[in-house]
Amino acid sequence: MKPKSDQGMTSKPTILIVDDEPVVVQGCRRVLQGQGYRVVDAENGRIGLEMLERVRPDLVLLDLKMPVMDGLEFLRRALDIDPDQVVVVITGLGTVEAAVEAMKHGAYDLLTKPFTPEQLRLAARRALERIELARRTEELQAQAELSHRAMAAEKGRLRTIVQSMADGILATNVDREIVLLNPAGTKLLLLPQANYLGRRLADIPQLSFLLESVTGVLTGPDQLYLFQEMASAEGAANDEVPPTVMAHVTRVTDDDGELLGTVTVFKDVTPLKELDRMKSEFVAVVAHDLKAPLAVIHQQLTVILEGIAGPINDKQHKLLARARERAENLTEFIKDLLELSRIESGRLVQEIVPVDLAALTAQIVEEQLIKAKARNQDLTFEAPAGLPPVMGDPGPLEEVVINLVSNAVRYTPEGGRIDVALASTGSHLALTVADNGLGISPEDQQRIFERFTRIRTEKTRNIAGTGLGLSIVKEIVEAHHGQITVASQVGEGSTFRVLLPVSEEGRIAS
Repeated sequence: MKPKSDQGMTSKPTILIVDDEPVVVQGCRRVLQGQGYRVVDAENGRIGLEMLERVRPDLVLLDLKMPVMDGLEFLRRALDIDPDQVVVVITGLGTVEAAVEAMKHGAYDLLTKPFTPEQLRLAARRALERIELARRTEELQAQAELSHRAMAAEKGRLRTIVQSMADGILATNVDREIVLLNPAGTKLLLLPQANYLGRRLADIPQLSFLLESVTGVLTGPDQLYLFQEMASAEGAANDEVPPTVMAHVTRVTDDDGELLGTVTVFKDVTPLKELDRMKSEFVAVVAHDLKAPLAVIHQQLTVILEGIAGPINDKQHKLLARARERAENLTEFIKDLLELSRIESGRLVQEIVPVDLAALTAQIVEEQLIKAKARNQDLTFEAPAGLPPVMGDPGPLEEVVINLVSNAVRYTPEGGRIDVALASTGSHLALTVADNGLGISPEDQQRIFERFTRIRTEKTRNIAGTGLGLSIVKEIVEAHHGQITVASQVGEGSTFRVLLPVSEEGRIAS
């Protein structure tokens, strides 16, 4: 931006008001002079152009509807005189379309009449700050030119390194504008060959997934990781697998801690994803193949234990009962692995229908009563009549209830109490499973829903489990747009609470 001939931003800024309404001019003059600005005015565009060349204002406030010469004509000629001239359009509601046209032709900002003094002060301050920023940028650029030759060689070396890297590199400034993108980044992100420097992330559809993380790093944590499967490139072969990239977004600051922007490093993790897929398929196949023979083993052990195949002594009975218990544990583990495989393949929820959660829970509690009575436990279920259904897949929802109730029975000592309840919160049904069992420490509560997490204490070491149940429960609940929480104290018991959205019909009825 070229400096004005008779004053700089270090002196009192000059503002030219071009408007044919005396009331508006007087009001603006009073507000702006109160801020310490020098104010001059012109009643039409032709006089405004004469003053523009004579006064060289820092900022022009321009009305659009004026006699002699309208605002759009003034704007065009003013920018011919000084392409860097900053103009803020002030206009009534009836000329908004013309104001938009003025913005397209180079106006910096827009104020709609009537506006408040604070809005005027803010618009003027913002525009003058932009001018100051542009001037400082020019000063810095001028200073940089002095050492340009010394830095040219270093820049060339760095450019060569970045351009030849196998990982993608994308750098943005604080305005989320691209300042660097190497060829590997263009290729990984499946971007068409073009010049992306200076373009905003929001204007490039293929990079929309990155915008939230870049914004987050600029305002929050120093760095973030995300994974993204890129959409197939236009014209790509049908069997060509689009890459999956891991993006590491990092904040960039100067030596004084001033924020400069972000740098994102992209790595192609497609081979790793393929290995993970193969692993999941292998686990699913093995688990499925083990399920049938284990069922036969369990069935034959039951036949022997019940004396159908002939009498056995007490020692044999004890050993065979232990073997059957282990077979049951292994069957449960295989069941969880198959469920995990469904989750990873995206087949967790296969149908969405209204589900009577009260009837489903009552049936499961009735089935678990046998185990509870064997441990002398008091297992109860309460639910008001007329609860609305939830929308979901009955099979996975049944798994949620079975897991929570059976866990409560398993981790509550003999003679304990388990209370299962269902209630409506309006938009959701709340399922609670509370016990007075062993309880969970605050540290373990932080990771209780992670895969393969088991609480290891002296009292739980003999309780069988896979460490997958609660993680699967969480996946199922979240797949149904619900939420699960736990509240617990060691030695006093635990309460698990699941919120599931009710069907639209149920929500209206309630």
